[in-house]
Amino acid sequence: MTLQTFPSHTKARAVLIGVCALGLSATGVVFAAGANATPDSFSPTGSMSTPRLDATAVLAANGKVLVAGGQTLSATLNSTSVYDPSAGTFSAGPTMTTARSGGIGAALSNGLVLVAGGFAGPSAGSYAYSTQLYNPTTNSFVSSNDVSVGMVDPTSVLLADGRVLATGGTNGGISTLSSSQTFNLASGVNGAWTTQGPMTIARVNHTATRLTSGYVLVAGGQASSTTYSSAELYNPTSNTFSSTTGPMAAARTGATASLLPNGKVLIAGGQGPSGYLNGTEVYDPSSGTFSSGPSMAAGRAFATATTLSNGKVLIAGGMDTSTYLATSEIYDPATNLFSAGPALSVPRSSATDTLLNNGKVLLVGGYGAGSAILSSADLFTPAAADPPVAQTPVGCSAMPKKLKQTGNSVVLKTRCSTNAGQAVRVSVKRVGKKKGTYKVLRSGAGKVTIRTKNARGLKLKVTRSAPATTGYNAYVKAKTYTIK
Repeated sequence: MTLQTFPSHTKARAVLIGVCALGLSATGVVFAAGANATPDSFSPTGSMSTPRLDATAVLAANGKVLVAGGQTLSATLNSTSVYDPSAGTFSAGPTMTTARSGGIGAALSNGLVLVAGGFAGPSAGSYAYSTQLYNPTTNSFVSSNDVSVGMVDPTSVLLADGRVLATGGTNGGISTLSSSQTFNLASGVNGAWTTQGPMTIARVNHTATRLTSGYVLVAGGQASSTTYSSAELYNPTSNTFSSTTGPMAAARTGATASLLPNGKVLIAGGQGPSGYLNGTEVYDPSSGTFSSGPSMAAGRAFATATTLSNGKVLIAGGMDTSTYLATSEIYDPATNLFSAGPALSVPRSSATDTLLNNGKVLLVGGYGAGSAILSSADLFTPAAADPPVAQTPVGCSAMPKKLKQTGNSVVLKTRCSTNAGQAVRVSVKRVGKKKGTYKVLRSGAGKVTIRTKNARGLKLKVTRSAPATTGYNAYVKAKTYTIK
């Protein structure tokens, strides 16, 4: 298997250039998927007016998604499209001053969306240096300062301090870069770029993930025909890079990287020197090392990877040795296993992925069957269980009509469970100010004895309960008694 000389996006750009030369629960109730759950699903959702490969897609502050630039089979685009989740449709957005594909995109702390850099086309080495800020309120762009380093297909990460870090990529498909730069909204007029320390090696098709510490993990990638297993860390305080304690076990380019709820990072798939990979590795920031993770069912590169609201990771589409993929897999960090996900509506590689505010995932554009560039979009809807059912006692005696004192004690038979298999608990509480004392004793035989003294007329509230559990509401049954 020959390694791709350029990333999936850049490879497409190089091919196009060659062709021209010849002639990207609101209520607080948590439901768990069960036997009656609506399963995870993909469905088509709207279509852009223009096919796009290597666009940027960013969730704006108003909950809509800006899809900017990209390329078709014949041109680099300066147009944009805006997806509205409430309508499930795309509409034309404002036009950028510069056509770009493979650029930088990020949602900034002030609600604006950064779009910068990339490939301007049509010839190799053509940079888009301009930076524009999209305002979702006015649906318009304002210009900012140019990038300090021309980059095509870099990775971009929003840092904890609000800056945006861009690393690596190519200079328009000619050579691979080790450069890095940061955009600071607080600098200059409408923000400015600053060149930072270079990475330890030049990379494209690498991953970049902000850790909980604020550092950024950069892993894998390639330069020309060499694929890397090495990884490095960006220090946002010193703005420098240093190698991790250990490399990955496998060299991989076009892999995905996802931050897990426990602070570790899942690196999945990609392409290695011997072909497409189904293996994964997990980076542990506490040790600075990688360990082997579970295998996916299929080897894939240039897939999307989205950390869902429930902490699981959706990996969708991509490409393998012979085709573009319409399959997906879901990683569960609780079990450290993959399971089969739903099929996409069409095969899709090198698409953009965006986690929406409603917990769904939008996949846009990319390559499709026959290397066609897609204008379509897929919407992933996570599983939703049927509403929880009532939890009721099974084999319990009815609550007594009255409690009668025998000597100085009242006995309740309580041993039973609910239809969810949970034990029913009994609690006793005084009601009112009537004098008298009582003490609650419990026995292993499933009885509760209320030992009383001078308690005639005393009011006690007896409550049977069982906590909510998966698929079941909480059970609570209470009754107030006057001791006679």
